[in-house]
Amino acid sequence: MKLIIVFVLFMSCIALFNGCTKGSDKEQSETTKKDTLSVVVSEIVPDTFVEYGTYYGRITPLNEATLICYTGGRVEVLHASEGDWVKKGTSLASIDSAKAKVLLQTARLQESIARKNLKLTKKHLVDGNASQLAVDQAELKYLNAKAQRIDAAKNYRGAMAISPIPGIVTVRSITLHQEITPGYPTFSIAQTSIMKVSIALIESDASYVHPGSSVDITTALDPDKKWHGTIHTVAREATSSDRTFKAEIHIDNSDGILKAGATGIVRLALREYENVIVIPTDAIRTDGVRHSVMVVLDNGKAQRRTIEPGPQSDTKTMVKSGLSVGDRLIIKGHQLVSDGMAVRIARK
Repeated sequence: MKLIIVFVLFMSCIALFNGCTKGSDKEQSETTKKDTLSVVVSEIVPDTFVEYGTYYGRITPLNEATLICYTGGRVEVLHASEGDWVKKGTSLASIDSAKAKVLLQTARLQESIARKNLKLTKKHLVDGNASQLAVDQAELKYLNAKAQRIDAAKNYRGAMAISPIPGIVTVRSITLHQEITPGYPTFSIAQTSIMKVSIALIESDASYVHPGSSVDITTALDPDKKWHGTIHTVAREATSSDRTFKAEIHIDNSDGILKAGATGIVRLALREYENVIVIPTDAIRTDGVRHSVMVVLDNGKAQRRTIEPGPQSDTKTMVKSGLSVGDRLIIKGHQLVSDGMAVRIARK
């Protein structure tokens, strides 16, 4: 009877021990599972990568003009202010206008007289009543009178501040009744509906840029807005100073948001690569000159791969070597993963 009781107690202890062992193993398995780092991966597939170049240039109106009063004098009348839209040929001011008008009328009359005199002298030459020298002298007087008329017309346009282009008055440098000196600038006019940006292309990029190519432009004036422009011209010869090729970009500015003098950030497409490996740039680790990424192997462990990065965009990098199609690249959690660590792939 005692032996039976002892045997029963012994078997109960074994069962209890086995239960404790199984529970411990189960808890350890669950703990290990909890301790395994969860990562998000992206399977590598062939992709297309476009390499962009970024350049900076000053935004200026496509056409602009500065009016000069060549004779000087007193500002009698002002017809325009900054911000006004004016037509081509509009007078924006009058500066000692009576004098300018008289000088122009005098010059026109002298030119007319010299022209008639030249014509008459040529007739006398044919009739034998004048020499060739007389004709040459008459023609010289006519040419001098014509030059004086051209100068007088130029002075008149300056005195009347006549705009040579349609556009917006961007600067008015004179005030009413002001006495100005000869050669004084009076107004600046600009056509702002179309703006331009000039950039200097490096030699390795110049061959990929052609007239008609589309570009994107942003500015600090409105960082969230993007303008689309077009390459208008590309120089055929590099500058001797820095060996760059000048390019001019035209931008539609019918909304008037772009301002002259602002810095334009120009982003233009250069090269396009097809069937290449492209990964997020922030998935790359950089240690000195070494670049690497983390991938997940079939056994569920992480592996560090050394890669050779190629050209980059804002968020993407083309990989020349080190990765293959089908690799599972860790794109989230890679900062916490070490080589050989067991990981668990989570859903994105």
